[in-house]
Amino acid sequence: MANTGGQGVWARSAAACDRALGLLAAATLFFMMCVTFADVIMRKVLPGTFPAADELTKLSLGVLIFAALPLLAARREHLVISLFDGVFPKAMNRIRLIVIDVASAVLLGVLAWRLALTALRFGEYDDRTMFLGAPIAPFAWFMVAAAALSCVIALGLAISRWRASGA
Repeated sequence: MANTGGQGVWARSAAACDRALGLLAAATLFFMMCVTFADVIMRKVLPGTFPAADELTKLSLGVLIFAALPLLAARREHLVISLFDGVFPKAMNRIRLIVIDVASAVLLGVLAWRLALTALRFGEYDDRTMFLGAPIAPFAWFMVAAAALSCVIALGLAISRWRASGA
C-alpha cells in the first residue's frame, strides 16, 4: 500500500513537471514569435528596429532548448542514430539501450557541470545583456538546472531498464 502511494506521488510530480516545462517551452516559443514579428514590422514600417530583439531571441532560445531537454530525456526522444541497431543481436538490445541511457546521463552531467562553471563566471562578473541590461546568470542557472534534471532522468531510466531486465 505504501509503495502505491509513493508511486502515485512520483507520477503526479512527474506529470506536473512535464506540464510546467511544456507550458514554459510553448510560452517561450510564442514569445520568440511575437518578438520576431515586432522586429520585422519595425524594420518594414518604422524607420528603426527593435534594438533588444536579438538579445530577447537569444535568451529565449536558451530557455526554449533547455526547457525541452528534460522532456526529451524523459521520453527518450533525443537524437538517435540507428547505425548499429542491426549489428547487435536481440539479446544484447537491452544492454545496448542501458549503455545509451548511461552515456546520455554522463554527457548531460558533463554539460550541467560545464554550464555551472559558466553560470558562476557570469554571476561573478555580473554579466548583463547590452540593450536590456538583464543579468545573464539566472538564464545560465536555469540551463544548469534543466541539464542536471535531464541527467537524473536519463540515469533513472537506465536504472529502471536495468531493474526491469531482472539483472
